[in-house]
Amino acid sequence: MLVHHVREFIRNLNSNSALKKFDRKFLDELSEACPIVRDDECLNDVQIKLILNIFAKRWKCVFDTLADYTVCPDGINEYWIKFAKALADDTGKKYLQILMPSIVNSIDPNNLSRLADCTDLRDFFCSDDKKILYRIRGLLEHVQASHVFSTHTNPKSRLLSPLSLSELLRIRTKRGARLQFELSGKTYQNFWDYLEQEMMPTWQTRGECPRHLLPGLLELIEAFFTEKHDKLPEFRKQLMEWIKCLRTCPVHDVNWLYAQSISVDGENVYLINILLDCLQDNKLALCNKMRGVARWLCQYDASFIVESRELDDLYGEFAVGTSFNLAKLQELLAEIIRVTPELRSKLVEIQEELTRSVDISSKIITSLRAIYHLRWSQISGKDMDYTRIQGRKNAPWIAMAQYLAGAGYIEKNYYRFLMPTIQHTMDVVRLECLTAFPLSHYILSEDGTHLILLDNCADNYRIHGNFSKIEETSIEPLTTVEEERIAYANPRFHKYIEILRCQASEQDPPISLKTIRAIKRLVDESLYPVGLLFGYDYDQKQMVAAERAYGVFAEFLHRMPQEERQKLNRQHIIFNNKRVTFAQVLRAVQQDECIAVYGQYLAQLVMDYAPYLTFQREIELRVDVNKMRSHSRQKVPSDYAYLSHEDALKRLLIIYKSLMTHNFSCWPLHGISISGLGVINTVPPEVNKIFSLLMPMVLSGNFIPAVAVYAEMMESVIKPALRDKSWKTWMTRYNDTHSWLVSIANQTLFTQKDEWFEPKFLLVTLFPLAQDRSFICPPLKVFLEKLVYIYLTSGSQVMRDAMINAQFATLLRDLDEPVRNYILSALKASEHLMVEDAAFHEICATQLIHRLALIGARTSMASKTGFFDRAEGHASSVYKTIKGKLQKAIAGHTHSLMDVLEGLQTGLGDHTIPVSHHVSDKMLSYLQPMRSGFLPAPHLEVPPSPPVGLAPA
Repeated sequence: MLVHHVREFIRNLNSNSALKKFDRKFLDELSEACPIVRDDECLNDVQIKLILNIFAKRWKCVFDTLADYTVCPDGINEYWIKFAKALADDTGKKYLQILMPSIVNSIDPNNLSRLADCTDLRDFFCSDDKKILYRIRGLLEHVQASHVFSTHTNPKSRLLSPLSLSELLRIRTKRGARLQFELSGKTYQNFWDYLEQEMMPTWQTRGECPRHLLPGLLELIEAFFTEKHDKLPEFRKQLMEWIKCLRTCPVHDVNWLYAQSISVDGENVYLINILLDCLQDNKLALCNKMRGVARWLCQYDASFIVESRELDDLYGEFAVGTSFNLAKLQELLAEIIRVTPELRSKLVEIQEELTRSVDISSKIITSLRAIYHLRWSQISGKDMDYTRIQGRKNAPWIAMAQYLAGAGYIEKNYYRFLMPTIQHTMDVVRLECLTAFPLSHYILSEDGTHLILLDNCADNYRIHGNFSKIEETSIEPLTTVEEERIAYANPRFHKYIEILRCQASEQDPPISLKTIRAIKRLVDESLYPVGLLFGYDYDQKQMVAAERAYGVFAEFLHRMPQEERQKLNRQHIIFNNKRVTFAQVLRAVQQDECIAVYGQYLAQLVMDYAPYLTFQREIELRVDVNKMRSHSRQKVPSDYAYLSHEDALKRLLIIYKSLMTHNFSCWPLHGISISGLGVINTVPPEVNKIFSLLMPMVLSGNFIPAVAVYAEMMESVIKPALRDKSWKTWMTRYNDTHSWLVSIANQTLFTQKDEWFEPKFLLVTLFPLAQDRSFICPPLKVFLEKLVYIYLTSGSQVMRDAMINAQFATLLRDLDEPVRNYILSALKASEHLMVEDAAFHEICATQLIHRLALIGARTSMASKTGFFDRAEGHASSVYKTIKGKLQKAIAGHTHSLMDVLEGLQTGLGDHTIPVSHHVSDKMLSYLQPMRSGFLPAPHLEVPPSPPVGLAPA
C-alpha cells in the first residue's frame, strides 16, 4: 500500500461530520505517521505496525457499542472496513483479523464455514471472551441440525456450550431491514425474532430448572432493590458473577431458565429478555421487570423470598413470606389430608387445632414437626421418599415446608424439616445450603443421616474416573444400597448405574506373584515417605537409590514375557480417589513426576493382589498402608487363575470343617481354643492363622472373594509354615499338624472321599441304616435329627453344608472303628446314588414328625405327676398317638418341605391338630426357626442342637 492511499483515507474520514472523538485522534496519529514525500512511496514496516496498532485500539473503542463493526458496518465503519481490506494484501492477514485483532479463528466452529466467505459483518457475533467470531447463519444451521440452541467453542471440539448473556445481547442488538429472512415460508425480522417465535417456546420441554442458580438470582433482586444509584454499579457487578455460574450449567438447563415466562405489567416476557435488559437499562426501567422475576421465584418455591418492603404487596397477593397466614396454612393442610389418608386422624387433630387458633403459634409448628417426623419414619428410603418423588402425594408436603421456611417459621433449609434425620445443613463440596439443589439430585445415605449430591459424584467421575461420594474428611465409594437408590434419582444420573456396574464387573487380566513381588521390591527401594510427609525432594542418596531401583525394575520388565507386560500395563489402580493404569503411573515417573507420590499407586497395586505382604518398616510406619489394605480389591494372581470360585469355596469349607474337627496335638500352653460350626476345638498357632483368615468371610456371609482368600491363605500361612525350619517350630510342631498342612499344600485333603458329603446324600443314605434293627447306633439317629434341624433352620446354604459335615465328622471321630467303617462302607456303596428331592423331603418330614412327637410326648407326660415313674409302654403310646395326628395333618404333602412346615404350623396354630395348648406351644416353638431356612440370610447363627428326648423302642 502506498502512503498516499492512507492520506486519501484520512481526507475521506475528515470530511464526515459524524466523526467521533476517538476517530479524530486515530486520524491524527495516522497523519503524523504517514507524511507524503512522494506519491509512489510505499508504507514501511514501522508504519504498517503503527496502523495495525491503531486498528487494535479502535476495536477496543467500538466493541459492544452501536459503532461495533458487527452491529453497524455502514457509515464511518465502511471506510475502516475498506481500509482493512486494502491493508490485508500487504500484511498477509485476513481483513477481519485487522479489524478485530482479538479474534483467533478463521473457521466458524458451528458450521465449519470460512469466515472470509461472509460479506455482511452483521452476520457475525463475538464469543464471551472476544476471541471467537461466530456467524449467525452458522448458528442457525447448527440449531436446525442438532435441535439444540448452543455453540461449539472451537471447530475441533464437539462439546456444546450454552450461549452467554453477552453473546445473546450481541445477537439481539442487531437491527435493520437487511437482516430480514424467510424460512419455511415464514418471514422473520431478524434472527432474534426467529428465536422468540420458534425456539424459545420449545426450550421448556427439555432440561430442568438449574435450581442452584436461583438463590443467586434471589440475591440479585435483593441487591437491585437495595441499591440507590440509578446506574446500578453494584448490582451489575453481582450480575456478572452470577453470569459466570450460569455458563457452567448444562445447555438444556440454561435454555430452560432463559425461556421462563415472566409477567410484567400484564404481559408475558421471556426471562432472557429481562436478563439482557439488566445489562443495559437503568433502575427505573428495570423495576417492574425485577418485580416480575420476584413473583416468578416465590411461585416456583415459596421459600424464595426477597427481604424488601417494596415487594410486600406482591407477597401479600400470594400469602408468602411475612404475609403467610393461618388461612393459607389451613388450605395447605387440607391438601395434605386429601392425599395422605394413612395419617388422616393425626392430621385432622392439627386441623382442629388450627380452627381454634387465631395465629400460627409455636405449638402449631411443634405439632407440624411431629407429623413430618412421623411421616419421614414411614417413607424414609422407601418408594415415597422425598428424594425419589417430588410430585403426587409428596408435593403438598413439600409445598407446606416451603411456605413455612419462606415465612421464617422453620429453618431456611427446609429439607431438614422434611427429613428430620438429616444431620447437615450445607453441601460439603459447594458450601451451599442443601436446598440450593433439587431433591431429585440427592440420594439418601444408607444410614439416613446425609443427603448425597449426585452432581458431586458425577463431577468426581468426570475428573478422577470414580463415581464416589465426597464426605467431610474423605472420599468414599457408594454402598450397595446407595448405588441402588440412584435408579430413583433424576434420570440424568441413571447412566452412572451402568458405569458402576461395569466398573464393578470389570476384571483386570491377572498378573503373577512374581510380578507383584518385583513391584513390591521397587516400592521398598524407591519410596521414601519423607517426600510425602514434608513435601521435601529426595536428597542425592535417596534419588540414586530410587534410580537404581527403577533401573533394576526396567531390566525385569525387559525380560518379562510380552503377554505378562500387556496384562501389567492394563492394571487399574484406585488410590486417593483417582483411577489410573499401571502404564500411566510408569509414564508419569518417566516424565519426572514425584516418585514418592506415584510410588503409593504402586503400593496400592501390591495391596490389591497381596494385602498380606509387608513393606519395609519406614513405609509401614509413615504411609497409610493399612488403609491401602482395607481398600484392597482382592485381585487373584494368575498363579491361582486355574481355580474356579466354586472349587476355591469348597476347598475353604473343607479346610474350615477339618480344622474344627481334626484332633490336633499341641505343645503345652500353646493350644488356642476356637469355635465354629457348632464345634469347639483346640489348635496350634499356625492353624489359628487359617481360622482368623476364614472367619471374616464366614461371619459376613460374603463368599465372593473365595479365590482371593484361598490364595492369601496359601501364600501367607501354608507355604511359609512349611518353609519354617526354625528350632522353635521343630520343637513345638507335631507331625500330625505338619501332615495336615502338607495335605492342604499338595491338595490331598480335598481329594479324600470322606472329607465332604452332600447333606441330602447323607440323609437319604443313612436313614435306612438308622432304621435297621440289626444295626444299633443311637448317635447316628441323633446326628440325622441334627441334620434335618440344621437344614431347616439355616439361612446360608454354604454354612449349612459346612455345619452338617462338621457334625458328621464329629460323629465319625467319636464312634468305635468297626461302626465307623460300617457307616463309611455304606456311603461308599451308595456313592453313585442319584438323590431325588422328593425322597429327601419325605425323610425330612418323617424325622420332623418323629421329633415333634417326642416333644409332644415328653411335654404331655412331664405335666403329670411321676412322669419318670410311668411305664415306658405308656410313654410310647402317647408318642404314637401324637405322631399319628401329625402324620394325618400332612398326609399327601410330604413331597414339599414348605408345605409340610406350613401344614404343621397352621394346624398347631389354629388347633386343628388335636393336642393340648401346652403341647402345641412347645411344638410351635421348635418349628418357628425353620421357616427362615427357606429365606436368604446374610450369615448363619449356629443353631442349638435339637433336643434329644424320649425315643421309642
